[in-house]
Amino acid sequence: MNKWLQSFVIITSLIGVGELLRFPQEDLTQELKEDGFIKERLSSEKQLKLGQTSAAVVLGGLRSLVASFMNLQAFAEYEKKNWVELERLYDIIVTLQPDNSYYWEHGAWHLAYNAYFDFDEKLEMAAPRRRLKQKEYREKGESFLLRGTEENPENPRLWQSLGRLYSDPHKPYNFAKAAEYLKIASELPNAKPRLKREYFYTLGRVRGREKDALKLGVKLMAGPVNSRYSSMRSQFYVLALIQKPAIGNDNVLIQQIWGDNKKAAYRDLVNYWCRTEREKFPRANLKSVINRLQEELSISDMWNPINNPMLKRITGEF
Repeated sequence: MNKWLQSFVIITSLIGVGELLRFPQEDLTQELKEDGFIKERLSSEKQLKLGQTSAAVVLGGLRSLVASFMNLQAFAEYEKKNWVELERLYDIIVTLQPDNSYYWEHGAWHLAYNAYFDFDEKLEMAAPRRRLKQKEYREKGESFLLRGTEENPENPRLWQSLGRLYSDPHKPYNFAKAAEYLKIASELPNAKPRLKREYFYTLGRVRGREKDALKLGVKLMAGPVNSRYSSMRSQFYVLALIQKPAIGNDNVLIQQIWGDNKKAAYRDLVNYWCRTEREKFPRANLKSVINRLQEELSISDMWNPINNPMLKRITGEF
């Protein structure tokens, strides 16, 4: 057999073996994709976005590794406070790993928190300009997280992060917007119970939504776990006060919530009061309730935040 014929036989044989293997390989590849071991090809739009990093798309399985290295590079940009480059890197990272919520959360954290607070220190910049840049980066963080929810609509952590952007005590509040996001988070199938409490705390601070918050509170307080939390008990009591101010004149509702332990009720309500100024929790006529309980229990003025504005919290025995 001459060399040409020998080569032809070898090539034909290889092609035949390849055809025999092709169908089981395709089935196996599809099964691995469904199980998450092999990544689906990215869309053309996303490939264009990657630019020079598009080699990672061809290599498929290396996308996770490339994203990890780029995350380290982004951290270096964070240390240099190079927010433009950091944002660019995270755009690539989440394009490579769109189903990894870690990258969505951390990219938004850098933009809406680290970049946001960095402008507090840029004293060479005029104050109005600094405030404008802070607003811009907060909104960048929000937009980044919203993109993450499009890729991962049933991930409660991303929706929770969105809610916390607008209920953070270190930024201007927007409780209405925060409550919208936390409502979605709290209603997802895999949401943890504390998300419902967080939604309750936020909804109760939306002016005009106190009645809705009280209805939610009734449902939550009926559960055996939620009533264990002092913040839950206190805000529920205050929301009830808003609807029926007369209940502040006696201990009927206090007994229903705290039992016979009026001292625990006093402690919880005082600690709640101490948070209201900064965190904008509703007060109603809580002042009169605190004063009434103080008198009934013969508690020193040092434990009354109305008489002692320096009091931040009651801890332990008092």
